[in-house]
Amino acid sequence: MTRVLEALGWQDAAAVFLGRRGSARRFWRLMPDGDGPGGIVVIYSRERTENTRYAGHAALLAEAGVPVPRVLADLPDVDTVVLEDWGDRSLLQRKQRAGADIAALYEPVLEAAATLHTRATSLARLRGTALEPGFDPSVFGWEHDLFDQHLIRGRYGLAGVGGAVREDWEAVTRRLTEVPQVVVHRDLQSSNILFKGKRMALIDFQGMRFGPAAYDLASLLCDPYVALDDSVRSHLLCRYAMLGGDIGGLDVFSWAAVQRLVQTLGAYAR
Repeated sequence: MTRVLEALGWQDAAAVFLGRRGSARRFWRLMPDGDGPGGIVVIYSRERTENTRYAGHAALLAEAGVPVPRVLADLPDVDTVVLEDWGDRSLLQRKQRAGADIAALYEPVLEAAATLHTRATSLARLRGTALEPGFDPSVFGWEHDLFDQHLIRGRYGLAGVGGAVREDWEAVTRRLTEVPQVVVHRDLQSSNILFKGKRMALIDFQGMRFGPAAYDLASLLCDPYVALDDSVRSHLLCRYAMLGGDIGGLDVFSWAAVQRLVQTLGAYAR
């Protein structure tokens, strides 16, 4: 941690290991002496290119007006980035509180999503920002195979999905590739949305890519950890549209929900 402390200009700090997470990353919470705010140290592996892009993506999103944690230090020579510590209060935890006002809770998240899909998309196109491979038939197919391999074959020991299911998947792919493609978070679920008081920030966005905006909305509104009534979900979709977002037609949401949940189930089984 010596390089990290030097980069931050801190004399000393206590470090608490938070464990290993997805995408070959290790996390520490760094707490300096005194009452100053701390940081989250992320040491990553380059086996996934997206890990090297977090700092650049954070700068682009902040410039576009998407709320994200500040990057306190970027040390690519030692595969380390230090982020502003936003604590552990996620959208999931806020939603589970008794008497939570769902519309008010989701309002800033929908606004951030709409800004990501409009301003951040325009800025990324203008800058030629390097992103992960966009959603296309091969990427959608990879998510289908994840479901087949790890859930159907691996978890349940079945022979694999049949031809009729693959025909349905092909229809989903066609529908989602014919709508406008924007920059999507790719994993806009409740655990990746943090709150500090009334402020919120998106995290874990290093996997951004071009794809259908509806994929992000499905990740958010069909999150398996957060139960939303259909009427609430419809209201939130309409609110997203009022904030300037466009998923290419409300019917696209259902197709995106199928795709996202197929991916989620495959990931859970893995």
